[in-house]
Amino acid sequence: MIPLQLKLKGFYSYLEETVIDFRPLTAAGLFGIFGQVGSGKSSIVDAIGFALYDQSERLNRQEKRHYMHLSAREMIVDFTFLDGDGEYRFLVSGKRSGKGDKAPNYNRSAYRREGEAWIPFADDRDRGTGNAAELLGLSYENFRRAVVIPQGSFQEFLRLSGKERTEMLQELFQLDRFDLYRPVTNLLSDARRDCERIEERKRLIVEEEGESSSELERHLSLLKQELDRLTGELKDLRAFTARQEQARQRAERLALLKGRLAELQLTEPEWKKRRLGLERFDAITREVLPRRTEMLEVRKRMGTLDLRRLENETALRTSREEQLGCEERYRELEAAMENRRENADEAEALERILAFRRLGENLRKAEEAFGDLQERERLLIERRQELLTRRGEVQKELLELEELAEEEGELSLLGQWYAKADALQEESKRLSFELEANGRKAEALLQLPRSSASEIPGLSCSVDDAPETILEALRRREREIEDRLTTIGIRSHRSLLVEGAPCPLCGSLHHPVAEKKEAFEAEAEGEAEKLQSLLPMVRKAAIERGNALSKAEVHLDRVRQLTASLEDVQERTREHLNTFCWDRFDPEEREPWKRATQEAEARSRQGRLLRGSLDGVNGDLESLEPELTATRDEKSALLEKIAGEKGRSTLLRESIPDELFTIWGDTDGGEVAARREKLQADVEGLEIRFAQARRERETSTLRVSTLTGSLEELGRSLAEEEARFDRLREGFLPMLSDHGFDSEEALDSFLQRYEKADDEREKIATFEKELHATREQLREAIDEAGSEEFNEEGYREALLSCEEKEVREKRLWEELATLKERHSRSLRQEEELRRLEKEERVLSRRREALSLLQNMMKGNGFVRFVSTRYLRELCARANRRFLPLTGKSLALEVDENGDFQVRDLLNGGKLRSIKTLSGGQTFQAAFSLAVSLSESVRRGGESFFFIDEGFGSLDNEALGQIFETLKTLRRERSIVGIISHVEALQEEIDTSLIVRRDPVRGSMISFSEGGRGS
Repeated sequence: MIPLQLKLKGFYSYLEETVIDFRPLTAAGLFGIFGQVGSGKSSIVDAIGFALYDQSERLNRQEKRHYMHLSAREMIVDFTFLDGDGEYRFLVSGKRSGKGDKAPNYNRSAYRREGEAWIPFADDRDRGTGNAAELLGLSYENFRRAVVIPQGSFQEFLRLSGKERTEMLQELFQLDRFDLYRPVTNLLSDARRDCERIEERKRLIVEEEGESSSELERHLSLLKQELDRLTGELKDLRAFTARQEQARQRAERLALLKGRLAELQLTEPEWKKRRLGLERFDAITREVLPRRTEMLEVRKRMGTLDLRRLENETALRTSREEQLGCEERYRELEAAMENRRENADEAEALERILAFRRLGENLRKAEEAFGDLQERERLLIERRQELLTRRGEVQKELLELEELAEEEGELSLLGQWYAKADALQEESKRLSFELEANGRKAEALLQLPRSSASEIPGLSCSVDDAPETILEALRRREREIEDRLTTIGIRSHRSLLVEGAPCPLCGSLHHPVAEKKEAFEAEAEGEAEKLQSLLPMVRKAAIERGNALSKAEVHLDRVRQLTASLEDVQERTREHLNTFCWDRFDPEEREPWKRATQEAEARSRQGRLLRGSLDGVNGDLESLEPELTATRDEKSALLEKIAGEKGRSTLLRESIPDELFTIWGDTDGGEVAARREKLQADVEGLEIRFAQARRERETSTLRVSTLTGSLEELGRSLAEEEARFDRLREGFLPMLSDHGFDSEEALDSFLQRYEKADDEREKIATFEKELHATREQLREAIDEAGSEEFNEEGYREALLSCEEKEVREKRLWEELATLKERHSRSLRQEEELRRLEKEERVLSRRREALSLLQNMMKGNGFVRFVSTRYLRELCARANRRFLPLTGKSLALEVDENGDFQVRDLLNGGKLRSIKTLSGGQTFQAAFSLAVSLSESVRRGGESFFFIDEGFGSLDNEALGQIFETLKTLRRERSIVGIISHVEALQEEIDTSLIVRRDPVRGSMISFSEGGRGS
């Protein structure tokens, strides 16, 4: 905790509001608070404790009323400080509720700074002590021992009992984390429960165990042998049924292909007819349709011109009627204007001269534009003719290439023939190689049984007969041994036998001498062991011979199959060679075919290029036609305009008197306009009707002239288009006859049938491909049909047998899966038992260790042990200051009970009680411990603590040593505040706060730095 600011008002002797800024004091590292006795120095420490913990050293909670100055009506204690990375503020305020010294009601609140704002984090209006203790990690008692040490409490830590000191250290350093008795007890309980769990699990596993894993492995081995045998049989059956199924499918496919080929051959003439029709359509599209399209365009332009001619004729008739009416009105008004006639005529003539000049200029510009249009039309026509010529050339080249393209199909079929020949040759090589390999393997396997039998000593029969022969010899020998043993058993009755008298056992009158039983038994056992030792070797040899013969039989079957397949491939090769039908090519020499194929590919590429060029030419023609039409339309419109302008110009010239035109024709336009304006001023009174009649007459005359010129131009254009149409038609009609059409309607009817020519072409190609593919497939199916015939009865019997064996195989697999699961479960149980026993041993050791730890942790013993270690470390730190202060004569130590002792280094290092120290030595010891304690509780960064002690018990030398020690604390990142009335200390400390007591205003403060007050 680092104090920042303390504001007091009405607290103890601080009557007026007083603000103590600690920042310049703490920045100095060592500062003092000095003043006379009773000035209010210790009240600063009391105010900090009161703000944080609602307690002070001088008064308890029941004496709250004495916190407030008797003359004050309001009390404020506002303390701001740093702790860790945060800035905090604790505020206490209160007012007297009545007269007298009745205790006021205090309001307590706490805040944390976030940015520029204070955010409440606690509000306890009663006591407010929990928040500070939780924030600082110190109770009030330990706070006044380690941070703010009030007056009279400086030596308290030194005088505490061992138990009290342990409790204090336990709180200061959170030694409760070393109280491990309960966690160890919980761990011990867990270990015991785990041991019980393991015992229970072991018991359940033992109860669940059935057959051992070795027995299950033996059962698995027998079951796998039976499965292998059954799998081999199933494999043979499935191979047979697969071959029969293929034979059946080949027969069905052959029947289907024959039927499909018959259907296709029935429709082949119709498709050939459709092919011829499509070729005719393509020829018409190339030769006839372009000429017809041009004729239709010309006919369309003729219709447009004829329609415009009719419209102009109708407009001309109407305009002439209007002209006659205007002329009549003009003559009627002309008689009334005789007096002004000359001037009006001259002005009018001048106006016409100006208009004639403007028309001449416009006419010149229009003729120039018409010439440009004629040149552009000529260039476009030439370009179109070039494109048409180019299109004809490209179409001709394409026709030549299409005639040669018929050869590509023949080359493609020849390529397929060569590919099939290569495939048959490769298949023949593969079958020959595989046939040779299987023959070698079969021969090697047939030699193996003879070598196996020759290795068995004493075997005179064949390997196949040996097991039965040996077993029969063993059974025969057993019978002989039994008979002989019976004979030997009579020896025990030999003393009862009398030669010639009947035997009491068998009634015989004579018995041979009995041989010894032991010798006979040894001889019999030797023979049996010899025969028994031969039996496994014979059985092993028989199994090996059977396996070798089975494998050899498989390879021999494969040899027979491969031989048949090779003969079939050779026969197919001969048949394929007989199908070679290309006279100009050789089946052995392929170079001519390759060269012909390359030439065909080159022609195909050239055809694609020509078709691309043809598409480009057609595109250019399509884009050229709109431009040519627009040019002609623009030329026609401009020609009509020129004709109209010429008509107007002619009328204007005719309406101008020659004498006036001679005078004013070449005169400057400005002069002509001036003269016209003067004349118009003279005829200003001309009646509006006459002027309007004249304008109407001129307008109608001009309209008639314009329409007349336009009709003449339209007639010429229409004649040109008719002549062009006639020329085109003359060339078109012979084309129709050449292609078998007597009229355009017949051509349209034919073209309508081929509106979807591409679909028709695709259908024809699809039919031809299908026909060719069906013939090829039928030929291949006929070739394949002879490999193996379909036997329906054998096929059904094989299917039934296969189903039965599959059911048996499935049941065996289920049994195998069950056995595997039981075997796996048995292995897991055995593994789990081993793991549980290992875990049980580990837990047993762990339980013993935890039990030992539990005994060690009883009665808070470990906490006391750690507390003693902390206390001894604290004592070692304190000695670094206590030794210099005592002239290296005394040192502090801690005994076994946690109490302090003093080692007298000047008296042989003897130990003595702390109580034997003098007052000054006691102060030095307490001071050293207080500094070390403050350093120990520091939370990183700088540490801070107050010492409110008079230092009056120290002499000047001890005081100097204390001061030197205080100055060294600054270098150790410690901040120390000294509260004292000793003037010698005030002279040594540069930065200090001076407190003085004013009889009226109460305690007052001033800041002092370097001996200068402020």
